[in-house]
Amino acid sequence: MSEMSFTEKRLAEFVESLEYRQIPKNVIEKTKYHLLDTIGCIIIGSRASEFKKILSAIMSFRSPVSRTVSGKKDSISCLDVAFLLGSASHEYEFDDLHRASVSHPGAVVIPAALALGKVLHIDGKMLLNSIIAGYEAMIRVALALGKSHYDFWHTTSTSGVFGSAAAASKLLNLDSEGVLNAFGNAGTQASGLWQFKFDGAMSKILHTGRAAQSGLLSALLAKEGFTGARRILEGEKGLLKATSRDCDPRKIYEGLGQSFKILETSIKPYPSCGHTHPAIYAAIRIVSRESFTPLDIQEVLIRTYSTAINIAGVDNPINPYQAKFSLKYCVAVALKEGKVELQHFNNVLLRDASIKELMNKINVSVDPELDKRYPNEWIAAVSIKLKDGRKFEEITKYPDGDPNDETWKREVTNKFVSLTSLYIEESVLKEIINKVQTLESLNDINFLTELFDILR
Repeated sequence: MSEMSFTEKRLAEFVESLEYRQIPKNVIEKTKYHLLDTIGCIIIGSRASEFKKILSAIMSFRSPVSRTVSGKKDSISCLDVAFLLGSASHEYEFDDLHRASVSHPGAVVIPAALALGKVLHIDGKMLLNSIIAGYEAMIRVALALGKSHYDFWHTTSTSGVFGSAAAASKLLNLDSEGVLNAFGNAGTQASGLWQFKFDGAMSKILHTGRAAQSGLLSALLAKEGFTGARRILEGEKGLLKATSRDCDPRKIYEGLGQSFKILETSIKPYPSCGHTHPAIYAAIRIVSRESFTPLDIQEVLIRTYSTAINIAGVDNPINPYQAKFSLKYCVAVALKEGKVELQHFNNVLLRDASIKELMNKINVSVDPELDKRYPNEWIAAVSIKLKDGRKFEEITKYPDGDPNDETWKREVTNKFVSLTSLYIEESVLKEIINKVQTLESLNDINFLTELFDILR
């Protein structure tokens, strides 16, 4: 491949050239929904104890006076703001999801764009443009990394640095060489391993926080002329070869500028690992249409793809966070409650005898045919056999929140209100919803300033 046409350069040129006026209206509209959804995830996530530990660590050891990129005195830099917002947005496993790439772009791209956008006093169109650029870069890199990358690496984090770098580069008005340098230094900071899940540890939210921060830092460095590897993805020692057995760099530039990946991105309806969602949805569908109680159940069989079991196959979760990665727990809650919400992930329910009894009746297995269709399709088949001999089955291909599901637009606003209404006055919530829906008309995005109150 020639110097003029290599993959990283193509992506950098796309980021530089992307203009708001060229973006299709449906892409703009969908981006607004993802922004609103991420704001909701940040607000609720900032109330969690794990986030407060991160906030305490950041604030306890800051200098008496730090400076933002605008040069004005403030209590915290935009780099730390990106880190904190990124961590908060992923706290409850409620942030958006691009299924085919197995990545969560909103939790990384939007925090970086908000953090830098605040100090630059950007307008609404600039914010939308930067978010779309970030989603494209992040998701396309994630797709190129392939299925094998996900065996050990949290793709949201490793690809996320490219998304936040792209969004920040757009706001800093970097040319393609600057974007290329930002990518080079973002990629060398890519990280995020799955080992934490075996301990039920808190590390996963660090992945999104650091990815948002590292990409932003890389763009700021590029603004100063700090260079990075030009072939950080495809090079002999680059990220693709280093971390994947089935990488495909063509996925970065195929359709670039013609198709927008945010249109393929789902809004999560349940606060748990996305690999649990098809089975949750199937269970809820059965409960909603059939007449039986949990006590009537003899056995439950879940057939799904192997990655769902590898990531969400925790049989006996030891804490509420680990329960989010337990197909058995999530489906047991769905069968007992007819829904799966934030309130269902607590130590009391985790020890509930009826939940444990249901979990013991659930068997999970890999279906080879469903496995072949992953990651393009995330499918689960849930079969329930009752003690009286009745049998029910539901196969889910598109759970709630999937872009193929027509109800997702209505559900985003409902979800936002349900997540935030306990913490923000109704009038402010209505203002945020209205401002996001009319974002392109705003001259300054600082109506989001209240988000940053969580950092004081």
